[in-house]
Amino acid sequence: RAAKQNLRTLIKYTGWFWVDAVVSALIGLMIIPRTWHLLSECVNILMEGTPGRVHLGELKAEIVSVEGVIDMHDLHVWTITSGLDSMSAHVLVDCDVSPVVVLANIHTILEGKFAIHHSTVQIELVNCKQGCDRQERLAAENTSGVEVEPQDCERQHQH
Repeated sequence: RAAKQNLRTLIKYTGWFWVDAVVSALIGLMIIPRTWHLLSECVNILMEGTPGRVHLGELKAEIVSVEGVIDMHDLHVWTITSGLDSMSAHVLVDCDVSPVVVLANIHTILEGKFAIHHSTVQIELVNCKQGCDRQERLAAENTSGVEVEPQDCERQHQH
């Protein structure tokens, strides 16, 4: 408010009307970088782009390092709204390891290291050493609400 009054006084007593245009242009130039950043972030969210702070290679390496995880594919990370990221992936898990424990470890990594609190992880049991009946038993014993998809031991994952 005081700056506005000072500008009026300067123009009134000096006749320098061009000062108003110069100050307006400077204010406009100061706004452009923030506007560009905000516009870029909005477009990335609307296009469901990967958040800039999440590196997919690092995320995949962390998840594959969980005990019992053999591999993962169909990894997608996107921003739902500013500050709320989401992830989905298919994780191949050795059927000799509890899928519930693996899923809990994955969620711990997602929340702790990547601040991803909304995720969908599809567990796919593979590499049966004791037969496919173990996969079916694990799926039947599952009371956690975790979706466990038993598969043929010889069959590879397909879409």
